[in-house]
Amino acid sequence: MEDVLVIFGSVSDSKTYNPIIEALWDYKIKYELRILSAHKTPKELDAALHQSDAKIVIAGAGLAAALPGTIASTVVNPVIGVPANGAYEGLDALLSIHQMPPGVPVLGVGVNQGKEAVRHVHNYLTGFSGITLIQRGGEKKLTEAFNRCEGILHDFNIKFKTETSPKYSSLTELYVDFVPIDEVELVSKSEGTVIICPIAESSTKQNALQVLNASGKNLWVGLNNGANAALGAIQLLNFNDAYSDKLIEHRIRIKDQIMELDKKERSKA
Repeated sequence: MEDVLVIFGSVSDSKTYNPIIEALWDYKIKYELRILSAHKTPKELDAALHQSDAKIVIAGAGLAAALPGTIASTVVNPVIGVPANGAYEGLDALLSIHQMPPGVPVLGVGVNQGKEAVRHVHNYLTGFSGITLIQRGGEKKLTEAFNRCEGILHDFNIKFKTETSPKYSSLTELYVDFVPIDEVELVSKSEGTVIICPIAESSTKQNALQVLNASGKNLWVGLNNGANAALGAIQLLNFNDAYSDKLIEHRIRIKDQIMELDKKERSKA
């Protein structure tokens, strides 16, 4: 039985997924590799996800890169997304993977950074001891994203610690670091696992390039997306399925909210 399901959208992405396979071999991690497309083989993709017993998924694609997000909408296992360099130096794929809507997390790495994805898979399979939230600047600089992350962890009855500076001192602790967008390129790499949530009151096209340049290290969620930072961290803590039921319930609540809005709009017609 495989520990990791690796899915890429095309054999043209082999330059991205071959290093992943090599790194999994180096770590002696069991895996299954599938070539399936969110756009071209949606039924086969859905079947593969339901048939797999893997605890975690590494998925990647180039261009629109919908594959990791589609997978994340189907499972509550952690999904690590690897953008492939297809156009715009991979910026389009990176944003497709990182900028997931709140409630459906994909933990993204940098363009072609498959080995970085495998490193976090290894940490996940080894196990995490807990979660530490890093609020740079302390309580005076609390952000809505930080509060959203904190609230979700409370909802799941998950205890966590807080720090005001990024020491990343424990290799078994799972860190969630809320980083001002202008500081993302200064973020250091940890041998442990750090989820970076970039923060900005407003954003520009230049900010996307800053994330592109900085994302070669650690895991990332989208701009100001404290919800996905929390849910991604919970998924990484969920190796023994302690939170699976609550993760499913959370996903159902999101679905019900959307369906209720749809019902109201349809009633206006």
